[in-house]
Amino acid sequence: MCRFAPIAIGAHLWYLKDGTRHPFFVCNYFKLVASVYILYSEKLDKFYTGSCLDFQFRYQEHLDKVYPESFTSNSDDWQLFLLVENLSTLI
Repeated sequence: MCRFAPIAIGAHLWYLKDGTRHPFFVCNYFKLVASVYILYSEKLDKFYTGSCLDFQFRYQEHLDKVYPESFTSNSDDWQLFLLVENLSTLI
């Protein structure tokens, strides 16, 4: 899967609230993905990254704890930290 072994055709840096820089690779995988997002939970003090075709639908799944064994089911205060949409237009 691209998130673990990206075929990079471009690279960018994301700057998070704490000032740290994180690489973001644009790769062939993203041609199939409409959105990449980062959620933040204040209760857990953790970030969660994900990708999907329909962000609003997927975000609601996180909030509704549709998958009870998933990492995001450990908290109920997930907030959108970053959303990158229309990734296919970047390539």
